[in-house]
Amino acid sequence: VGDAQQRIATLNEQARKQADERSWADAERAGTVAAFNSYIQTFGAGAHVAEARQRIAALNEQARKQADEKAWADAVRANTSAAFNGYLQGFNAGAHAAEARQRVAALDEQARKDAEEKAWADASAAGTAAALNAYIEQFGSGAHAAEARQRVAALQEQTRKDADEKAWNEAVGANTSTAFNTYIQNFGTGAHVADARRRLAAL
Repeated sequence: VGDAQQRIATLNEQARKQADERSWADAERAGTVAAFNSYIQTFGAGAHVAEARQRIAALNEQARKQADEKAWADAVRANTSAAFNGYLQGFNAGAHAAEARQRVAALDEQARKDAEEKAWADASAAGTAAALNAYIEQFGSGAHAAEARQRVAALQEQTRKDADEKAWNEAVGANTSTAFNTYIQNFGTGAHVADARRRLAAL
């Protein structure tokens, strides 16, 4: 009886080994993660379990790399900040993560420059202190900020001169002490203050 049981055990072991080898050959032929996982599930202590796990890891890594490369190619084709940020969300530690961050920074900087140039073109075309001040508020350290400030100062100076001339003409037209006093009060450093004082004295 003992001998018979031993023979049965030997035959069973042989059958298990054959089934293991057949299952492994099938998994190798398929060469997929699903096939290697199926082998491991069926033969958890099989002769090829360690190799099956290695093959699964290699296939997963290959799939990850392919997905990374495809996502990167798509982002490069789109060439937008949104596309590169999308790549980074999916592959934060991907093969192209550093370059993606550089491209986002470069595109954002270009967009800022474009927005600034448009704002400056609009402000220049309008040519008013309000338009130039709006540009300065938005781009205080922009490429045209110094020029914008100079133009605002020149416009304010021109406005002051025009007001001075208008007030002086009105005072001369009225030709009264009150009119000349009002001019002096409003334009203490105006172009015609000395003349106004002389006319006051004469009156």
